[in-house]
Amino acid sequence: FEHSMTERFAWGEIEIHLHVTGGIIQDVMVYSDAMEQDLSKKIMDSWLGCSYDLNELTNRLETLSFDSQIDQQIRQDIASLLINQLSA
Repeated sequence: FEHSMTERFAWGEIEIHLHVTGGIIQDVMVYSDAMEQDLSKKIMDSWLGCSYDLNELTNRLETLSFDSQIDQQIRQDIASLLINQLSA
């Protein structure tokens, strides 16, 4: 199945598309207009092959480091988006 989500934050907009088969993320596409250049690639690399599980996704997100001074805010905002989308 496919799961897509989009949200605008103070640091920019993010659009996430997940293709899930058998509970595993088989494909990830992330688009963002954030100033953080590696944001999309880091998230895609981290989540590819990951279980489609809120805890697993947020744990992997927390291990990422961005070149931005607001990297903690970016991680928190994306985690909140996941919680809102996957807990519903």
